[in-house]
Amino acid sequence: MTGFIEKILVTPWARLWNIPVVWVEFGPLTTIFAKFGGLPKLWYRLVSKLADAVVMPSIHTSSANLALGRIPASRARLIPCGVTVGPRRVSRDSNLVVCVSRLEKGKGQDLLLTAWPKVLRQVPDANLRIVGEGDQFKNLKSQISNLKLTKSVALAGWVKDARAEMAKAALVVFPSIWPLEGFGLVMVEAMALGKPVVAFDIGPAREILDKTCGVLVPEGDIAALAEAIISQLRRPATGGRQKYLRYYTLPKVGQQYDQIFRYVMAAHQ
Repeated sequence: MTGFIEKILVTPWARLWNIPVVWVEFGPLTTIFAKFGGLPKLWYRLVSKLADAVVMPSIHTSSANLALGRIPASRARLIPCGVTVGPRRVSRDSNLVVCVSRLEKGKGQDLLLTAWPKVLRQVPDANLRIVGEGDQFKNLKSQISNLKLTKSVALAGWVKDARAEMAKAALVVFPSIWPLEGFGLVMVEAMALGKPVVAFDIGPAREILDKTCGVLVPEGDIAALAEAIISQLRRPATGGRQKYLRYYTLPKVGQQYDQIFRYVMAAHQ
């Protein structure tokens, strides 16, 4: 089960009927627990001990939820998110940088825009395309205008195929500093497309990226972000696709889920 309400309502009945239960938590539970005067936290803590296993996609998410939800450490399991992404035959723009994310506070598009003039000083032909929608659209549009970046930066808004946007790029930037980032699937999708990734060194990003597939920069460091973008435009990392095939395909991830399902079923038998 992945939904909060179904976990709370169904798990006690499953326990009563001796049916194995596996929960999946894709991110930290902080936001949910803060609602309705903390009542969801109380419910969760009462029921979480009944789950046979709780799957989480990153150490960052697991560390937060073990404490928040009082999940028994012995029942926590770490399995990354998986995705199927095949190679795409599209024209690649050697100067195009793409950022795909919701346009919300903490997602870092504003930091990326602040760094962009520094990139242009070294790579004048560079172009940035920001894909996504959200309540920060107008603010980002104003920031682009104020920084006089309208010729090199495009706010694409919602697009039908975000992977097609990334496939055209030379580089994908994941500038999130949001503390509740659960995994960062965009990074894996970019790697699967053979694109180097630049991200801030926070949360799950440090668990996904290494020097073979991109660059991690100190959180909020604008100068370092700009330098990493410049370096990857000039000398891109090339190991992203190989790492994706090694860890993040659906068959690889599915095998891990299968092992957990078999384990909890055997324990009940």
